Amino acid sequence: MKKYKLIFFLIFFFGICLFSKHDYTDLSVVKTIILNIRLPELITAFSAGVGLSLSGLVMQIIFKNPLAGPFVLGVNSGATLFLGIFLLLFPYSASLYFGMIPSFLGALIVMGIILYFLKNNPNHYILLIVGLLVSFLCSGILSIIQQYLSSENLREYIYWGLGSFSTTDIVQSLILFASVICFLLYIFNCSSELNLYQLGQVQAISYGLDVERVQKKMILSVGLLVSMITSFCGPIVFIGVIVPHFARIIFNTNSTSKLIQGSVIISGILTTSIIYIQIVLEQNIPINALLSLMAVPSLIYLLIGKKRSFA
Repeated sequence: MKKYKLIFFLIFFFGICLFSKHDYTDLSVVKTIILNIRLPELITAFSAGVGLSLSGLVMQIIFKNPLAGPFVLGVNSGATLFLGIFLLLFPYSASLYFGMIPSFLGALIVMGIILYFLKNNPNHYILLIVGLLVSFLCSGILSIIQQYLSSENLREYIYWGLGSFSTTDIVQSLILFASVICFLLYIFNCSSELNLYQLGQVQAISYGLDVERVQKKMILSVGLLVSMITSFCGPIVFIGVIVPHFARIIFNTNSTSKLIQGSVIISGILTTSIIYIQIVLEQNIPINALLSLMAVPSLIYLLIGKKRSFA
């Protein structure tokens, strides 16, 4: 029953985001706004939210760490660094639209470094340390690059770093949506392996699970998807950590397949409600700020309620 109620809220928010706050006296203008602005933004928001939430869920399972998220590998730092380099080298012709390419390339390079360490040392604690070190290194280089950026490019860079769902057109949003759907189907197909992985490596191996293979293919698939989302939307760092916890508390389960379903629905509600808030306020408020203000109090409330229910 909870699942169907949440699906209703998701459809409701999607509908009001598409059709609210329009002047219906000029239908041609309304059609243009819906098809060229609202629909791409909603598709991008839903796709990014689902992709990051599922990536966070997978990372929390693989690393056995409730604070692990999709950016724990340092992918966002690589994307941010290469966008800064791009803006520095091409200060006059650079734009956020073309900046998607170097940011995606930077994320892939970081993924290559992570996969190299994974191949030579499958210990996932080493990967966490490497991801953290890569993030520190990229942040240090970026601090130097920012000193040489023009005021206009620095403003573009800061805007990208705040996260946004409104930088894509309909083609880009559909590409992102298709990529997330493929990832969703892939993760759902691997849910039985992830269930075994949660039992612990020793017990999982006793059931015939190739633990190292599961680690490598999950980290690779998450890295590729997060690289794409970061290049399109910027580093949206919060949703991938918190949505899996929402799913666990609301649905009261550790089943991977049910957590996947819950994460899809909850992330969809969260991202579409953010779009609705921006429409109502007529302000393009940074995504990461809105996510923090909305999700943290809600999660604390759920955690308190769960604690009381077990008291």
